[in-house]
Amino acid sequence: MTNPTPEVSLVATTYNQPIDLDLYLRTVAGQSFSDFEVIIADDGSGPETKAVIDRHRKILGEKLVHVWHEDLGYRKTKILNLALRRVRSELIVFTDSDLILHPEFLADHYRMRKPRGLFMGRRVDLAASISEWVRRTPERLFSPYFYGKLCLNGWLFHETPNVNRGIRVAPEPIARLLGMDRVPDLLGSNFSIERKLLTELNGFNEALEHYWGEDGDLFVRARNAGATITGRKSYAVQFHLWHAFRKPKPDAEAWYQSLLRDRTYVRCERGLSD
Repeated sequence: MTNPTPEVSLVATTYNQPIDLDLYLRTVAGQSFSDFEVIIADDGSGPETKAVIDRHRKILGEKLVHVWHEDLGYRKTKILNLALRRVRSELIVFTDSDLILHPEFLADHYRMRKPRGLFMGRRVDLAASISEWVRRTPERLFSPYFYGKLCLNGWLFHETPNVNRGIRVAPEPIARLLGMDRVPDLLGSNFSIERKLLTELNGFNEALEHYWGEDGDLFVRARNAGATITGRKSYAVQFHLWHAFRKPKPDAEAWYQSLLRDRTYVRCERGLSD
């Protein structure tokens, strides 16, 4: 018997971060919203990543899907399009796998869905010290102790920026009052989009084979296609675990500013349909 179509497809990219992926899947299993599938878009990780996924499949069952291709360098857009071909839901939520998700994360994305919609959230970038503490003591996630430690780390020691975004603000009038109902652009680790709209845009641009830029490319195409774009801070809350960051290409910012000025670009040539 075929499983019913889930309401939400959660797509998470990963590459050789098995410890963080384990934490991520713990928080996926702890979501208040249960009608979902989660597809791990694996850009060529080794066997340690597969072992983590196999272990969590005992909890998540058929909800958990692993899509992998060979490691031939940075091919995030390619693996995302491969994962999209496995998606069954009309609402797709995108994250990375080096995150921990608030228990209301998927429910919040589902509440913000709109026809031809693109919803954009934000994240809290945890400092190295608190990230290591989380990795050592995952059982304390979202406890009062976790929030106390988080606030001290951000407000007293100034190590974790934008720590206030880690406190979920559910009522929309309060979000508007606090100026949390607007975000400037798309963050690849926290957005959701209607499946039909993403198909119209031809998915992710596989011509982009370097770190950084694939999210902005999608944002510009959605904007130019007349998508209903919304965003909120302190909602669909997620925390990013610290790791050393890659550097984008030197001309990446200039390229993106030029792309923002293009009002005709809607469908990428090398994408989902190829």
